[in-house]
Amino acid sequence: MTSTSTSIDGPLYKINPSHHFYSLVEDEGKDSISFLLGGVVCTFGRREFNIITGLWGPKEDYIQLVGNSRLLEKFFKDKECIYVSDLEDIFLEYEGDDDDIVKLALVYFIEISLLGKDRRTKVDIGFFKIDDDWNTFNNYDWGRIVFVCTLNALKRALDKQYAKGKKNSTQTKKYTINGFPHALQVWAYESIPTIIGCGVDKVNDHVIPRMLRWVCQQSPKSQTISQVFDSPMFIIKAVIEMTPEEEQLKIASGELFENFRSSTIIQSKNGGSKRVREVVNDEDELKKSKKQKSKIKMKKAIRNLQDRVAVVEGQLNTIKSDIDELKGLMSTILKHIGLQRKGDEGDHKVSEGLEDEHIEVKKKGDEDVLEKKVDIGLEEPIDVVDDEDVIEIEPFLTQRPHVRPARRKRASVYLSTPFTTLPKRSLTSTTSTSESEAIVYDPMHKILDVHLDRLRAWITDKRTDDELRETFHGKKSKAFFRDLFMCRRWLSDEHLDALFLFIRLKIKAAGIPSSQNFTTADTIFMRILVSKWPLYKECIKENRPFDWDEEYRLVDYVVGSKVDFQDPWASVDYVYSPFNVHGNHWVLLCLDLVSCQVKVWDSLPSLTTAEEMTNILLPIRQLVPKLLDSTGFFDRRGRSSTYKEPWPVVIVDPIPLQRNNCDCGVFAIKYFEYIAAGVGLDTLCQENMSYFRKQLAFQVWTNTPMY
Repeated sequence: MTSTSTSIDGPLYKINPSHHFYSLVEDEGKDSISFLLGGVVCTFGRREFNIITGLWGPKEDYIQLVGNSRLLEKFFKDKECIYVSDLEDIFLEYEGDDDDIVKLALVYFIEISLLGKDRRTKVDIGFFKIDDDWNTFNNYDWGRIVFVCTLNALKRALDKQYAKGKKNSTQTKKYTINGFPHALQVWAYESIPTIIGCGVDKVNDHVIPRMLRWVCQQSPKSQTISQVFDSPMFIIKAVIEMTPEEEQLKIASGELFENFRSSTIIQSKNGGSKRVREVVNDEDELKKSKKQKSKIKMKKAIRNLQDRVAVVEGQLNTIKSDIDELKGLMSTILKHIGLQRKGDEGDHKVSEGLEDEHIEVKKKGDEDVLEKKVDIGLEEPIDVVDDEDVIEIEPFLTQRPHVRPARRKRASVYLSTPFTTLPKRSLTSTTSTSESEAIVYDPMHKILDVHLDRLRAWITDKRTDDELRETFHGKKSKAFFRDLFMCRRWLSDEHLDALFLFIRLKIKAAGIPSSQNFTTADTIFMRILVSKWPLYKECIKENRPFDWDEEYRLVDYVVGSKVDFQDPWASVDYVYSPFNVHGNHWVLLCLDLVSCQVKVWDSLPSLTTAEEMTNILLPIRQLVPKLLDSTGFFDRRGRSSTYKEPWPVVIVDPIPLQRNNCDCGVFAIKYFEYIAAGVGLDTLCQENMSYFRKQLAFQVWTNTPMY
């Protein structure tokens, strides 16, 4: 598709018309055009045009235009035909600075930008009459004029192209669309969200009209667009849901889209003109049967009802979110009250009967348990728990297990992390199980907007783009936090490795009763393991043993002598790790050391079939049992040699799935956190991904584990 329109709103896609995006469906009327997108019929009509452009029609569409145009008399008194180029010449040569030149510029804008005319075409004289009076101009239904022109141009171009397609021609197929095709372009963006990243960026989620939400900096190649439509991640929105604000604009305009009406300018004999209404489809409507009319009307009514249902659902979700926030606030208050009371009771019990017990009891006056300040490099520390329940965690054991002699290694990172600097939790051995407060792990832990705003301000401050942030996982760039914090950005190996380690240390230090007995591996381990697959197959082919003793980098993970990975696999039941498939999609892997299986949590199963996933994971299925056997794992666990065979793959289902093409990394991280902590997946959904990104970024930015 090639456009010669002079619209400056952005380049149009150049697509071979044979592609299925332009599979034109036979339209039922002249007020819309339908396309078959991935098997889904999507309709572009006046409703969609108005949502995109904001050109809602006025309530009253009858305008009386009489007399001659003052603008015509002033600028083109002796001209019989006026061309668009004449408007341009007058505008550039005029030396005045009054309303008339502004009105002339508006006519030029309508002809060039909204109607897509060429400089050599004639100007509609009726526009000068409308432009004479500001009130008439502002109340004129410009949306109808532009939409009809665009729609007719679309249908005319596609009809011609369809006719040409039947002929055997070697010429390049392309066509020209007048009117305002940018509206169709943005409608395609809204209907096909997976097109983001192909030269198209969504810069705002709330601004009205929607054409202001999108930026297209370049014209993508047809091959790039074809990949979008051919991808298993192809997502289609059959109907664009209206926001409450757009619903109000629609109601205020009086447009219900049940009776699409057109109007035209008719010149009268006395030189004046009248704008009179006429039904576009008069002849067609007479030919249609009552059944067809009823069907069309019913479809339009259903679309209106869908809009209203979407608005109500949005309002209900907002109310539900407010209720959940109030519940969380109340729970926090009650927990703080309970902690204070139990602290008082614990002091008395320990002082009365537990002098012989070696238990460290923290008294209420030793430290202020409820007031914790976190230094994040600002002028003043941020109080992160005024209204939140951030539970203090005990330092975990850092003594390394007994392993074979290894090379000298630097001290573990988590000797200097926030996980070991927090004070110990108060404990009393006299408190019964029923009286002790169970630790509740909440992956949705709420962080105040004021704190997130501070992080957002730091991320968006371009003056400090080169600034590095000291974290538990080393220094991180601002780009690291920006890609994690902002929506619609892909996460890298660095994000996945840092956050898997962060969550593992957080869950281990918290001592959550429901948590699994687990550890983690990182993307480096998986890459090294997969890289050994060709050499292993060569050894098998030549009937010689594979020397695992030389693969100390892999063995260090298994025996617990790897920095940051000091849990021997023989002492845990599960090993979790992020894994990348196809080079563009993250999944969660679990090496189940109990049942000897490789389990997969895939947030986008349509991208990879079970058979394909099994083949992709063949190196891991084959090599992990051999690696474990080389370290004596099966001997210590008392397993037979049958467990040394290739492990089966289990695709975990059903699980929450993503509905876009950029949150697979966040899903993999949150799958791990929820499952390892033993928490239900009720709140793990696409709607919460935006908050999860901010929550994770803030915790790493402040070196503060929260739950």
